Amino acid sequence: MEKVDILEEFGLEDGAEHLHLECKEAGNKLPRSFWETYSSFANTSGGVVILGVKENKDDRIFEVTGVSNPHEMVKNLHDTLSNRSKVNLDVLQSDSVEIVEDVSGKKVILIYVPEASEKQKPIYLNQNNQNSYIRKGEADIRASEDELNAMIRNSATSSFDSRVIKGYCLDDLDKSTLAEFKGKVSAVFPDNGYDDMNFDEFLINTGFYGRIGTGQEYCPTAGCIMLFGKYNAIKEVVPSYFLDYINYRGNAERWADRLSSDLPNSREMNIFNFYNMVYSKLEALDQSEFLLGEDMVRFDPSLKPALREALVNTLAHADYTIPRGSVKILAYDDCYVFRNPGCMLIKPEDFFVGGKSEIRNEVIMKCFRMLHLSEREGMGGSRIFKVTSENKVRAPQIDTSLMTTELTIWRVDIAEYPDLGEREKTILRYIAKAGREVKSKELLERFPEYKRDSLYTGLSVLQEKGMIQKRGASVSTSYVFCPASLDTSSDANKEKQVFMDIVHRASDKG
Repeated sequence: MEKVDILEEFGLEDGAEHLHLECKEAGNKLPRSFWETYSSFANTSGGVVILGVKENKDDRIFEVTGVSNPHEMVKNLHDTLSNRSKVNLDVLQSDSVEIVEDVSGKKVILIYVPEASEKQKPIYLNQNNQNSYIRKGEADIRASEDELNAMIRNSATSSFDSRVIKGYCLDDLDKSTLAEFKGKVSAVFPDNGYDDMNFDEFLINTGFYGRIGTGQEYCPTAGCIMLFGKYNAIKEVVPSYFLDYINYRGNAERWADRLSSDLPNSREMNIFNFYNMVYSKLEALDQSEFLLGEDMVRFDPSLKPALREALVNTLAHADYTIPRGSVKILAYDDCYVFRNPGCMLIKPEDFFVGGKSEIRNEVIMKCFRMLHLSEREGMGGSRIFKVTSENKVRAPQIDTSLMTTELTIWRVDIAEYPDLGEREKTILRYIAKAGREVKSKELLERFPEYKRDSLYTGLSVLQEKGMIQKRGASVSTSYVFCPASLDTSSDANKEKQVFMDIVHRASDKG
């Protein structure tokens, strides 16, 4: 067995535990507190538990104490995981547990706990879903009632917005909204006969009404009421419903423009009207000149397709039932922020790649698809990334937790990253805007102010960060921009990537 410096391998020489790492002194038995960590890692975003490492809480110094009976402890772990009276689900893989020998000669156990799928959550203990834990920083915290309910909703087989709401009817819907929607759908599908239908027939035919029981009574779905309803009816069905758009552009002390569902408005503030009004405002803002570095060059196409996808995605994937949750669309000088209550139902790393889709609100998404306002299923994120890449702006960023998701679309130069020096920013801008392979000779001629060594140092920094790729060798060496490798996630997700790197390294050793 190859010896490993555990403290160095997991970065414990200088720091402490974090969101994806937990150390426990084990001795000769599995610590009782392990199960809380198992639940929290599975319910949050995964992590590594190291058994046989002690932390001195006073000075945050870690010590490898070892496990005296590692094979027996691993057997006990697997036996307990199969006991449904202790834990409701075993999420470990066949290679999730590893016994390693530290350079000190002591044995430790590494347990890689993957994040459970949204359909599997919550992972709980002792046959009581109130014993569900989530990871916050270095701590395993019992999930609050709101957090537990959010996990249960995320695991549901049918969406909340598809529920038929008995006792509501056409009188609870805004007829001017319905007329506009029906007209647009009829134009998209002229052969379906929608023009000849009344509102009730149209909503039954398109699936926005649902049948009550086995009879002939039809009522609006929750999604239908949120999409086309009168505001008071919406608040009766979904008390936490709140939509907000704020323009913080310019030097306004508070805001330059605002559209909020709880303020007096000229139209009923349902989702359909909110979308149309906010997208018109975003379109108008997008007419202004981009912030694209010193030369202020504008690139086509504009950000409009990305803004449309982001707005649709935010409205269609919000968990409107989260107490005190709100949909917020925020415009700043350097970026747009799209925030909705509820976690992403796919992994953040899959969002910009595309091809994977989990719909939280099936009825709301149907509305946007019928109007051809959404790209094909699961491709909205990749469309956003493509548009921002074509515009040479900083890569979009996605941040998600159990209770909220936030997408940032930047208007600033691709090189505007705080950890880049001016030399690296200048080189990156040039290569990105060239849109082709750029030879080192061309860079030397373009930037005579940088000596050869300085230029190559800057190129090396960009390569290490994955922002450019080197091709060829010697006199034929060239460099190409790599937008897909730029940071597209929050600090928490970057930390998760570190955790995944550790898992992959361990697997490679195996």
